[in-house]
Amino acid sequence: MIDESMEREKQHLDMEKEWEILRLKREKAAEEEMKIQIKAQEEILLDQLNRLGEEKESKDAENIELRNQLKVRKYLILFMMTKSLKQI
Repeated sequence: MIDESMEREKQHLDMEKEWEILRLKREKAAEEEMKIQIKAQEEILLDQLNRLGEEKESKDAENIELRNQLKVRKYLILFMMTKSLKQI
């Protein structure tokens, strides 16, 4: 009878140990899945940052070009005004 009791206790402990191993595997799998999801989100954000950087560079270049055009037009207007004043 004691042997049966000890055998049941051993089986119980073995099952608890197996349950703990499965729990740890499940947690590790969940952590791996989270890592995969986080990495995917990081890649999406990095792509968005790169796209925004490219858009910013494009807008900056466009703004520089517009400023240069504005300067040329201002100088042209000033030139036309001084030429007009000289004729008066």
